Amino acid sequence: MSLEPRMQEIVLAQALEWFVAHRSSELTDARREDFIDWLRASPAHVREYLALTGFAEDLKALAGEFPASAETLIERARAEPESVKPILATIELASAPRRAALPTAARPRLRRWAIAAGVATTAIAMALFSTWPWSVQGNYSTAHAEQRSWRMPDGSTVHLNSGSKIKLRFDHHHREVDLIQGQALFQVAKDAQRPFWVRAGAATIKAVGTEFDVYRQPQRTVISVVEGRVAVWGPLESTHETAKPPAPVTQLDAGQQARIGRTSAEVSKRAEDVRKTVAWLQRQVVFDHDPLASAAAEFNRYSETSIRIDDESLRSSEVSGIFSAYDTEAFIRFLEHQPDMHVERRDREIIVTPNTPTILSR
Repeated sequence: MSLEPRMQEIVLAQALEWFVAHRSSELTDARREDFIDWLRASPAHVREYLALTGFAEDLKALAGEFPASAETLIERARAEPESVKPILATIELASAPRRAALPTAARPRLRRWAIAAGVATTAIAMALFSTWPWSVQGNYSTAHAEQRSWRMPDGSTVHLNSGSKIKLRFDHHHREVDLIQGQALFQVAKDAQRPFWVRAGAATIKAVGTEFDVYRQPQRTVISVVEGRVAVWGPLESTHETAKPPAPVTQLDAGQQARIGRTSAEVSKRAEDVRKTVAWLQRQVVFDHDPLASAAAEFNRYSETSIRIDDESLRSSEVSGIFSAYDTEAFIRFLEHQPDMHVERRDREIIVTPNTPTILSR
C-alpha cells in the first residue's frame, strides 16, 4: 500500500495554508515559530512551499534562523549555474525584530538577491538539513477529528489519526518515537544502522524499513503491519541496541497484527484485521461483528456529536459494515432502522436505548 500521492496532497494543502497565512498580515510570533518548525520538519515542505510561491519572499524574516548566511546560500546555488533563473525577490538577513531596529541607511547592506525556486529550495534545504546539528526532538499532534501527515527528519513519514500525539528523539545512533496517545501509521525510511523504535503503552516495536500502524488503546496496543516486518516486545526499560533487550514477543510480517496488553499478547494473521485497522487512512471505519459500544467509540473519535449506548445488552450487540468515518449521520440512521433500538437526538449527543414496544390497552 503506497500512501505517497496522499502525502503529497497533504503537504501541498499545508503549504497553501501557510501561503494564505503570510498574506493575511495576521501571522503572530507563535504562528511564525510554527512556520519555522514546519519548514524544518522536511525538505519536502520547503520544496512545496517555494514551488507554490515561485520565490522566497516569505523567508525574509526567517533568514536569521538559518545556520548558513544568505551569502553561503547564494554561493551554493551558483555552483549549479544551469538552474539559475531571473530573480523575483530579496532575502533579508535580519529577523523582523532586529530589522526594525536598524538605521534605514544600513538596511540595503542586509539585502541579497534571491534566485529561482528550484535553486533556492536546494540551498535552503542544505542549510536546514545538512548543517543543522543531527540531534532532533519534537512533538507532532492532531486535534479531535483532525488527521495530518508529516515527513520526519530522517525521511520517514508519519500519519496521525484524530486526537493523537507522538514525541520523537532522533540522533546519529537512534530513532525513537513515543506514541503518547491515539493512532499513527509509520512509513519508515531504511537505515540498517539506526533501527526505528516506537513505544506505545506496554508495547515496543522495532523496524528498519517498513510500513506499520500503531493504535494505543486504554487496555492494549494494536500493531498492524502493512509492508515489511517488525519485531514486538512487551514493556522495556530501554530500546537502545546497547541495552540488549530480551527476545521479542513476536515478529510480524505484512498482513499480520498483534495486540499487546499489560499482561498478555495476541497475534492475528488475518489480513482483514490489518485492512480494518488502517481503514482510517481512507477516512473509513470498518466493523466486522464488533460490539456496538466499540463502534460508537470509533465514531466519537471523528465527530463533535457523541454517541452514547445506554444499555449493557445493546453495548455488546454486534455491528458489521463499512462507513465514512466523518459521516456520523449515516451511522445514526442505520441505528434508527434497528427494530430493537430507540435513538434519541439531543444537543451534541445521541442516546441509544432499547426499543420498548408500546402496550395497547383495551
